[in-house]
Amino acid sequence: HGNVKNYGDIMKIDGKDLGEIDIFTWSFPCTDLSKAGKQKGLNGTRSGLGYQVIRIISEMAIKPKMLLMENVPDLLSEKFKLGWREMYHEIEKLGYTNYVEVLNAKDYGVAQNRDRVFIVSVLGDYAYEFPKPFKLEKRLKDYLEDDVDEKYYLSDERIYKIKKWKSQQNPLDNILDNNSICPTITARGAGENHSGMIIVKDNKGLRTISHKESWRLMGIS
Repeated sequence: HGNVKNYGDIMKIDGKDLGEIDIFTWSFPCTDLSKAGKQKGLNGTRSGLGYQVIRIISEMAIKPKMLLMENVPDLLSEKFKLGWREMYHEIEKLGYTNYVEVLNAKDYGVAQNRDRVFIVSVLGDYAYEFPKPFKLEKRLKDYLEDDVDEKYYLSDERIYKIKKWKSQQNPLDNILDNNSICPTITARGAGENHSGMIIVKDNKGLRTISHKESWRLMGIS
């Protein structure tokens, strides 16, 4: 980011040391909120860092005119509503009016299906409206470069490892024919050995099977 000041550990920042700020952008790790994690909520030492931001703002001699926060939509879920309401009201106690909306990147000119919750907090009695969605005119190919440096190419060894990413699936070529849909690397579920499905085409037609079932078809116990 160039020559900017790094204030260091957020736990040690004193709001009185900060100057006058117009727009204060903030957030906290979504680790304890995301479906990919253990969802410990806003009282943990990661997602709970949002309270440190509130502390810092409360210590400032002149509060920022506007706060802007972005995080995963899970923040507004039923599971975390009590913790979020508490944080929401703490911001209000500082004199801010909160405006909350879930926005998707694809509705604002970016060729990516990525929804996030945004919270705009305005100091005092002011009104705010989120921007209206507009038609997406870009596609993934619009971001791709025609000439890419070879340093970004995958080596033959890496390609081989991706292709054979699990030894149990090496014989998949024996199941899939040229008209099949290629299996992909799937995400691991929390605490699970493996999650996800594989699509195959056999004498029963096109169907989804579990990894365990694919091993059985390949004769792997």
